[in-house]
Amino acid sequence: MRNAVTGVRGHRGRGAALIYVIVMLTMFCALASLGVDVGRVWLAKSELDTVAAAAGRAACQALPTGGPAAATAAAVAVAAANKCDGQSVTLDPATDITFVTWDPVARAYTPLPGGAAANANAVLITLSRTAAGGNPIPMTYARVLGKTTCDIHASAIVCSVGNTGAYSLIGVNGVTISGSAVTDSYNSSKGPYKAATAGHKGSMASNGDIKLSGNAEIDGDARAGVGKTTSISGSSSVTGLVAPLGAVLSYPSATLPGSYIDAGDCVMSSGTVHLPGGNYVFGTIDLSGNAHVIWDGPVNLYIRTKYAVSSGVVIDTYGNVPANRVLNFLPTCKTATWTGSNDCVGELYAPDTDLTIGGTVEIYGRVTAKSINLTGNAALHYDEALSPIGKSATAWTISRVQ
Repeated sequence: MRNAVTGVRGHRGRGAALIYVIVMLTMFCALASLGVDVGRVWLAKSELDTVAAAAGRAACQALPTGGPAAATAAAVAVAAANKCDGQSVTLDPATDITFVTWDPVARAYTPLPGGAAANANAVLITLSRTAAGGNPIPMTYARVLGKTTCDIHASAIVCSVGNTGAYSLIGVNGVTISGSAVTDSYNSSKGPYKAATAGHKGSMASNGDIKLSGNAEIDGDARAGVGKTTSISGSSSVTGLVAPLGAVLSYPSATLPGSYIDAGDCVMSSGTVHLPGGNYVFGTIDLSGNAHVIWDGPVNLYIRTKYAVSSGVVIDTYGNVPANRVLNFLPTCKTATWTGSNDCVGELYAPDTDLTIGGTVEIYGRVTAKSINLTGNAALHYDEALSPIGKSATAWTISRVQ
């Protein structure tokens, strides 16, 4: 009796144990699915996200000089050169790239129609691996649970942000250019400016609007402020990107150095004067006629109240290098003018000053002012050797923003 009962109970115990084993195996497969398949999906999604960002960067790099067509081709090529879950990524130009305007304040974007794509400051890249597209991520252990594949999606918005100093003209509140004014660039570390070999980085930027009229020729980009516009009329032209900035520009007021030479007022209409290098503070600089100033060393000039240069004034910068003559306009200097038929080799930094440039002035270096009104046949040749304002190296201008 005892053995019989024990035997029955043994058979029942073995049956229950078999059920437990089956349940545990099922749970094990589910856990394996979580550990292997979910990990595979997340890795693939991370790879796809990285490719989307890389394709967006490539598009933004190509957009200023090649337009939307070149930007699209660059994005397609970069996507194809990368892999997701062991397969090359395919970017469909018709559906996977959208040219947009990015607003960094609202952190939102506005898609642009085909005809306005050239005015984009950012691109939206969307990539997918789906069953509908014939390339989902295959599952291994999850098949036991009836899940054979998984769809994944990734997107990235990459913006041509702009930086603080890589521009020929920076009008914080606005830029107006008329007449036959032109911009281009050169690199003073490689020699003096030559029109035949001029570069194409004569870009301009503002937190406000940019207005071009007459026969203005901008060999570079025109970057109006966030939510602002660049208007182009007459026979004016811009060779590069015409799109709003992806960040607000900010420039501190000029301040006096710890030590300087107080030079009082400088008013000249003739004659020649030699001055050594150093830090100088002037109340007024008013040069006209045939005045000739020769700087015998690098200088930093600080102007308190007035700056005016006109007629055929000649100013010789030490070594003919723009970085050797930096003009800092203090907040008390509200307006400044540069007209006539003279040359200026140097950097003008005046974020609190309204600046008017006219005549046939040739400026070699960079100009930053509260507002800029460039008229006549003035020309500005941006020196690519200048460091961005407040920085020691060129800032990266392409950034993923979402």
